[in-house]
Amino acid sequence: MSTPHPRWIQSLVLSVLLFAAMAADASAGPRPAPWSVIRSAMHRTYELGPGADPGFGSVGRRTVVSDGRGGSLTAIVGLRRPSADGKGQLVFFFHNRRFLGWDARRTSIAIYPPRAAGPRRFSIRYVHYARNDALCCPSLRPVTIRYRWTGSRIVGSRRPPNLGSRVRLRRS
Repeated sequence: MSTPHPRWIQSLVLSVLLFAAMAADASAGPRPAPWSVIRSAMHRTYELGPGADPGFGSVGRRTVVSDGRGGSLTAIVGLRRPSADGKGQLVFFFHNRRFLGWDARRTSIAIYPPRAAGPRRFSIRYVHYARNDALCCPSLRPVTIRYRWTGSRIVGSRRPPNLGSRVRLRRS
């Protein structure tokens, strides 16, 4: 019985390591938008009207899904700054490193963290208040909105409830 040639063993080991590295990279899944891109979009977003707040800050974690073509979509909740009560939120959407926009042109009172709902899709729940509810005590069940990527933009299944202040994006 002959022993394998050392170069053959080296080639085999290198092939196995290369395959393992490629498999690990492929299983890592879609990559989120970088924090620097997220912070830039949030800093440039502002509310309209007197005493408008200067920007938004991130709340919670980034949720990432595949765009179905090798890229990624990121959703994250932003909260107006400053905020004494934690109210005045938007969902910020990104495709790879590009800011796509918000869930609405007006802030929502409160938003649960986005959830991945499959490739190209997010599911987001909104706190839902009746007209006379105090901010502490919403009496209506949360509203779930499904957002999907069309290949060029994010589209929601309906408008979020309880919309507040209008927002705009400053030019950089």
